[in-house]
Amino acid sequence: MHAACTAMVGMGICYVRKRRKLFYCGTFSLLIAAVIFHGIFNVLVQSAYRYLAFGWSAIMLLPQVVPIIHKKAPAIGPGKI
Repeated sequence: MHAACTAMVGMGICYVRKRRKLFYCGTFSLLIAAVIFHGIFNVLVQSAYRYLAFGWSAIMLLPQVVPIIHKKAPAIGPGKI
């Protein structure tokens, strides 16, 4: 969860840094989102439904991992096999 929240805030700050209008409110929003996600994870881990915590964190990681994998995937096309 720490890695996911750090990645989310890091990618968001890189995005917000380019748009000066969004810098202050965007940075604050990213930090609040990380706190909320982390808090939900902690509550789920301490409850009787621990499996939901791991499923929820996997679902949260998916949007962060897919673009990274998509960028590193080799292009396969005619003549490249």
